[in-house]
Amino acid sequence: MNKKLLIGIILLFVGIVAFVLFFNMNKSSGPVGTSENLVLFYSDSCPHCQNVEKFLEENKVLDKVSYVRKSVDNNSANISELQKRAAACGLSDSIGIPFLWDSSNSKCLMGDADIIKFFQEKIK
Repeated sequence: MNKKLLIGIILLFVGIVAFVLFFNMNKSSGPVGTSENLVLFYSDSCPHCQNVEKFLEENKVLDKVSYVRKSVDNNSANISELQKRAAACGLSDSIGIPFLWDSSNSKCLMGDADIIKFFQEKIK
């Protein structure tokens, strides 16, 4: 077999493989958003957080929307991040939990009712 023909076949094969890999990486599948787009700050002792958790579990929200949960119980790094996210939304004095940070539009939500409503709209 001719050396140029062999190199051409190899380059064609590599090109096809690269195209298929690129196409599959950019294909949208699975939950909406990425794990760092939505961050839910909570505490295990918070009754409003438990309301949100109950809604999320009953409606299998994690199967439909990707988000990260971060406990503020005895976790200074998560508390600091919560304060930073709240400050980005212009909040500094009255920061409550549950607290949802949506980085896709720099939106902050506090309280079970607003967060549940947000997720209800996302899973429709």
